Amino acid sequence: ATQMHNYDFEILQYNEFESLTRDLLQAEKGVYIESFTDGKDGGIDFRYGSVRGKKCIVQVKRYKEWNSLLPQLRKEVAKVERIKPSRYLLSTSVPLTPANKETIKSLFHPYVKDTADIYGRDDLNNLLGKHPHIEQKYYKLWLASTNVLNDILHKDVVNWSRFELDSIREEIRTYVSNDSLLNALRILDKHQYVIISGIPGIGKTTLARMLVYKILADYQYEEFIYMDGGLDTAVQMFQEGKKQVFFFDDFLGANTFIDEKGFESKLLSFIRAIRREKGKLFILTTREYILAQAKEHYEKLKNSNVEIAKCTIDMGTYSPVIRTRILYNHLADAHLPEPYVEALLHGRNYMDLINHPNFNPRVIETYIDNRLWTQDSPEQFVASFMYLFDHPACVWEKAFDALTSIAKYALLVLGTMPNKVYLEDWEKAFRTFCRLSQQDLHLSYTDAEFKRNIHILEDCFVRISSVRSDKLLVELYNPSVRGFLVEYISGFQDVRHYLLTGAHFAEQLYSVFTGIPDRARRGDAYVFLPPEMQELVQNRLREIKNDGLPTCACIGHGRYVWLEHDKLYVLYRFVLTYPSSRSMIDAWITPDDLVNTHSSLEARLYFLKNLTLSQDTRMEVAAMMLAGLTDLREIMECMEVLSDLELENLYTDSTYLSHLKSSIDDKIENELQDLADTQIMMSVLEDMSEYLPPELFPLTDYKIRILDMEDIIKEDLSEEEFIREEALDAYRDDELLIDEIMTSLRVKD
Repeated sequence: ATQMHNYDFEILQYNEFESLTRDLLQAEKGVYIESFTDGKDGGIDFRYGSVRGKKCIVQVKRYKEWNSLLPQLRKEVAKVERIKPSRYLLSTSVPLTPANKETIKSLFHPYVKDTADIYGRDDLNNLLGKHPHIEQKYYKLWLASTNVLNDILHKDVVNWSRFELDSIREEIRTYVSNDSLLNALRILDKHQYVIISGIPGIGKTTLARMLVYKILADYQYEEFIYMDGGLDTAVQMFQEGKKQVFFFDDFLGANTFIDEKGFESKLLSFIRAIRREKGKLFILTTREYILAQAKEHYEKLKNSNVEIAKCTIDMGTYSPVIRTRILYNHLADAHLPEPYVEALLHGRNYMDLINHPNFNPRVIETYIDNRLWTQDSPEQFVASFMYLFDHPACVWEKAFDALTSIAKYALLVLGTMPNKVYLEDWEKAFRTFCRLSQQDLHLSYTDAEFKRNIHILEDCFVRISSVRSDKLLVELYNPSVRGFLVEYISGFQDVRHYLLTGAHFAEQLYSVFTGIPDRARRGDAYVFLPPEMQELVQNRLREIKNDGLPTCACIGHGRYVWLEHDKLYVLYRFVLTYPSSRSMIDAWITPDDLVNTHSSLEARLYFLKNLTLSQDTRMEVAAMMLAGLTDLREIMECMEVLSDLELENLYTDSTYLSHLKSSIDDKIENELQDLADTQIMMSVLEDMSEYLPPELFPLTDYKIRILDMEDIIKEDLSEEEFIREEALDAYRDDELLIDEIMTSLRVKD
């Protein structure tokens, strides 16, 4: 039997209501209804499609009452007359009487064939009962059901103040269902408890609330206990034989880890009690770094294997479409004026927000839900929104303030290093920092203390991965952490001083610091150092050089990562960052450094061009450099510099050209594996031809041979290429869906 529902479709944003209509009609009529993105002057509430081969219009109108709907429908009559469809269907969130439907049929005569083509709220509820798989897809609709909410509010509830009806409805309006909800339900089903953890602002508490709503309404649980009094409240309320769900929000402290005597024993005992008896569920939330602190502090918690039931929300798992829906729901709920919407839609500006590496719901809430956007003009709107994504201090500041001093400074030291470094190099850098700043900061370094604080930082501020059996690679959790650290370092002169004078590796002096004002103005990537601090940096580099100039650059290649001690490149980067250091650095470079093939060609060519060398020495070094190159792109780069130095005779010499021709022949025959290879080689050879005499460099012959190789490669396209094409098609489909969702912001209720 079909279940009759009474959903209030007002809880859905306009785009969601449109999608619901499309899905229901497709399921009911067994046809495909085509959707189109909005044109600026078009009506996004129109959906064009084909029903049994005839041209059909499906129009969607989301209003609360008949008196609001009718004037809007009258405005639409002229549009429908222009299109002259063979059939017109209407879907609306308004409850309609038989008289209302007759009025609509008369308005759109002869295009509405029957009142059955007019779907009011009751009709849509009926279709949802007939097609439960669609009902499951629109989970937000189910959560906001009057029946569900009333059912929840009539449960036996303890400490419900944070779950009042109005706050539930507001939260559901912007909620976007995703795999985290299903994962958490699966873990609850298996273990009866779940720990939801993640970085600040990611949506842990929201997910926990949605779990509570579903459990109370769908799983026939009798009682809900919000544990604002801690574990003592839970123990007092625990009753055998009663179906109870317990919720402990921020169970280890809201922003800092709270050390409570006997807490670990109480917690583990309560979890064991939950798991012994059917009909008991326990939901906990905490920030990742606080959970790490607790596990380090509480030996029993560390060894109890609680992580087996941990559901970690990772923003990286949110697809672009999920991100779009999160952004859209907040924007639609804010009822942005048209000029602001158009600013966001212009040039698809919204894609920069959706794809931003710092994407975080709390950033959106801060700017949109708190109505900070009203302080900006439409022209400033997108730039201000983007600035908040670029500078997400609101997400990281409280978490950072809650760290121990050692964890804070260890993180700041890591922030001065390249993007990826080996864990052992971070440890060396921090050990040196503690030693050199001991007089002022009094940090007592021990291996055990450093490792303990690494676990606190892991999965919130940093990521650690294994790249070789004997190596661990560490990086900041995402670019927003580095952005926060750069802003923090910029704000405290003493912190800058400690980090620079306590640097162990040369890269720590230029990875986030710069002596170039223009570079420091590019967002939050660099900290500008005035001349007096640049002198301090140069002095520290001299000291590091005396210690052998240790470096920490991790160079990646395929699945492997290794440490490349390229000291010439380090000096090259330093002089580019601090031009005033030129004379000091030049004095450290010898001609032998320039012919060392283990060093970066980029750095060698820079110093070849800029060092003060005799012409004979420069020619001798240049000839050796050119002779040692086998990569065509590197040969091309070398030709450019030699041309600037008026040393063309080195690469136009017949002996060298013969050698070059053999090298090109070999690469065409043996190294062109896919179309990307052929295109790169074609481009490099075309660039190279500008420096070589045409009579000695058969570019046309090379092109013909490369094109022949392309034909062979195209014939041999493997299954992998087809799979990639399918993935690309799916990506294009997502792009269309994202555009459709965002352009529907133009709709005004």
